[in-house]
Amino acid sequence: MSAELHAANQATFKTTNKSIDILKPSSIHETQQIVKSAFQNRTPLYPLSSGKNWGNGTKVPWQDGCTLLDLSALNQIVDFDESIGLVTIQPGVTQRQLLQFLQEKNSNLMPAMTGSSLDSSLVGNILERGDGFGAHGERSRYANVREVILPSGSIMRLDQSCGPSLGGLFFQSNLGIVTQMTLCLEQKPKFYHQAQFSSDSTNALALEIDCLRTLYQQKLISYASIWNSHKIAARQQALDVHLPAWAGFGALFAFNQEIAIAQIACVRKQMPKVQIIQQEIDLNAFENIQAVDPTREHCGLIWITCALPFKGIDVQRAMELIEHDFLAAGLAPQISLIANDCQRIKLVIAIIYNREDFGMDDIAQNCHDKVLGKLIHAGYPPFRLGLQSYWASQDNALYAQIKDLIDPDHMLSPGHYSPLPKRFSSRSSSSL
Repeated sequence: MSAELHAANQATFKTTNKSIDILKPSSIHETQQIVKSAFQNRTPLYPLSSGKNWGNGTKVPWQDGCTLLDLSALNQIVDFDESIGLVTIQPGVTQRQLLQFLQEKNSNLMPAMTGSSLDSSLVGNILERGDGFGAHGERSRYANVREVILPSGSIMRLDQSCGPSLGGLFFQSNLGIVTQMTLCLEQKPKFYHQAQFSSDSTNALALEIDCLRTLYQQKLISYASIWNSHKIAARQQALDVHLPAWAGFGALFAFNQEIAIAQIACVRKQMPKVQIIQQEIDLNAFENIQAVDPTREHCGLIWITCALPFKGIDVQRAMELIEHDFLAAGLAPQISLIANDCQRIKLVIAIIYNREDFGMDDIAQNCHDKVLGKLIHAGYPPFRLGLQSYWASQDNALYAQIKDLIDPDHMLSPGHYSPLPKRFSSRSSSSL
């Protein structure tokens, strides 16, 4: 590695069996110089925003031999416009930082919050197509890539409104390093109600799913979230309390009382057993990660994330595919079903275990592989992959041509959502 690369703030990250160099630039210019030097000296770089990609590989690169490029110091809120609801941020800006910024501005806008750590990166999560709460919960649809450092080190700006839309190339890809992104924020509703329901079986849940889809199609709800009993018990730390098999809610947003009343009446007509509860939106309460750092506390966490058609019958089928392998592994699947639109519902499964128990890493990984493989075979593709699910990355001839054109030696995030050509090394053997 060149002396120029070492000029950046450097640290060392230790995995189970090796150390990885970390470079932490403090400016866009410094980042650009690092990337240029790496490209010229054929030094593989693996950029990360805050490193809190827990359950999908954390900071570990998808391939061995990479130097980590920590972008957490690039944490400027570049621009903000309350009137049109836009904010432009750098990759180091966290959920907590943006919330505090909006509070200081007495803003009536809200970001789509995820259940991850408040100190996780907004840009990093959105580029991985993470989802959040609210009508803008499909976060990648409400984000525009504004500035990218290409593998050669050159800066590409995407401010133009004419011509092909190239920003989408940088979601779940390894074509460049996003250094600026503009988010479209949502207005806080004046009236927020939850249409809460529970089901004692997956068969009963299937009926609720179909009702929720109808409410979505009629634009009566803006977001829906459903948890199984294992996830509810873990969140509430109430393992000995009787819980329903499933519990969930649809979110009703309104900006005047008349609309709120009409919404509630329509929802009750469609779902007579639902409970309508008025709520306050507390964006700080969405954090589901209780540990300060699960990796340091020996908490094993692996995600399975697939997209299902928004149909009760497909949810039933997916649950049947999941059950056998989790029981065989002695694991309890913590399951969320999240709806951000009326076409699909996202299946999010957390495999959580104690890494200090002998052999549990292998048991959990094998369970993950079997379940994900079955879901893919059934026609339920993953919408997000991590290091643990590298094998589910699909070959894409056009993408491979673009990658070879701008990064012929595969120096930027090698293997990340882009299977390496045979002439390059295989997947990282580092522990999750």
